[in-house]
This record gives sequence, C-alpha cells and structure tokens, in this order.
Amino acid sequence: MKYDEVMRDQLSKGVIEKVEKSPVDSENTSEAIQLYTKSKAMFADASMNLREWITNSEFVNEFIPKEDRADTKSVKVLGHYWNVNEDTVTIAEENTTDVNVIFAKTRLAPIKKLTIPRLELLAVLIGLRCLKFVKEQLRVPIEKQYLWTESKCVLQWVTSDKKLPLFVKNRVSKNKEHIDVNMTYIPTRENPADVASRGTTLEKLATDSNWWHGPQWLLKPTSNWPTDYQNK
Repeated sequence: MKYDEVMRDQLSKGVIEKVEKSPVDSENTSEAIQLYTKSKAMFADASMNLREWITNSEFVNEFIPKEDRADTKSVKVLGHYWNVNEDTVTIAEENTTDVNVIFAKTRLAPIKKLTIPRLELLAVLIGLRCLKFVKEQLRVPIEKQYLWTESKCVLQWVTSDKKLPLFVKNRVSKNKEHIDVNMTYIPTRENPADVASRGTTLEKLATDSNWWHGPQWLLKPTSNWPTDYQNK
C-alpha cells in the first residue's frame, strides 16, 4: 500500500523511533479523522498498533474507537502537560534544571587524511546540523542554543576575518549560517562527545555521568558557565 507524502510528513514529525505520546496536528475534524484512519492502516501494515489517541475535538474523539482512545484529559508530551479540554500546555517541571542526552551521532573520519583541527571543524558542522534536527523534532519553544567544542583553533577560525584556506573557509561559512547558536569552548575532560570519539566499554558507559548528563556546571545558572572563547 502506498501513502501520500503529506501523511508521511505528519507522522515523521511526531514519531521518532519509539511511538510514545507523539503530537501531530490537523487543520479540521475531517483532516484529523483522515489522519487517524490512514496512520492506523499504515502501522497495521507493519504489525504495529497505534493507539491512545486523544484530541480537543469531541467529534473526532467519538469517531475513534474506545480501545484506541486515551482515557485521560491531561497528556504529558515531551515534558509538558496538555490539557485536552482547554487545549493549553503547561510546563511539567518549574524552577528545576534537568540535563539528559536525547540525541547523539558519530561519524568515521574521511579516508583522505585531515588535520585534527579540520576534523574538529567538521565535528562542529555536524553538531550544528544535529542541533537543527533536534529543534525541529522537539517542536517546543527554545530560548537559547549552545554548542561546545574543545578546539580553540576552530573557534578562532569562526571568529576570524582573515583569509582562510578554501576547505576551512567553506565550512566556516556554513557554520556562520547558524547565527542563533552560542559557540563556546569546553575542556576535553568535560566534553561528552569525547566518550564517543575515543570509545568506551558498555560497563563504563552505563555509569558515565558526563555522557548521560554532561558537565555538572550545566545545572547551574548560565552566568556560572565557563565563558572562555565564547562566540556570542
């Protein structure tokens, strides 16, 4: 069975690897019913049961079979509570700071040998793309974005007005497209990405707080964060 691109796009925005309270939106009741019907069929083809549906439309809720409806009027989605009746969202936790890894990506070095600073420059570019991806998938307001690198050379390139080698210049120009990202230096010993690049064992990874939660200073107000080489 083939499915239209709009349907695939709607589901891809709300479903990432594991289906669990994933939000999707519709313009009207007929579109919402179509979304429910087609997505149920799509997942059924893969022997998966898409259930616990709930909307702020009583008409659509009545259309959805009881066994597929969520028996609640308040749903926790991506750390926020959605009041179905009032169609409002409130923050699940207030005045607290929680830091967890939600996305990670590694990449093998190119066959063509590159210097360490150039590899670090590529890593920064990948990091910026990851930030953009996560932001698009979360679809919640984000006040500020930060990217840390242990390469002071890369930070110098990014802020430099001098003529740079073509390879560096091209990638720096791509980095500068992300003007909404605060780029900052982080020492190697505090860099969680170092765990992935250097490798580790499953036993060590399971209890590696720096990998799962980052440096301890992330729990403090931003005024207490390291500011060396910060590019505002």
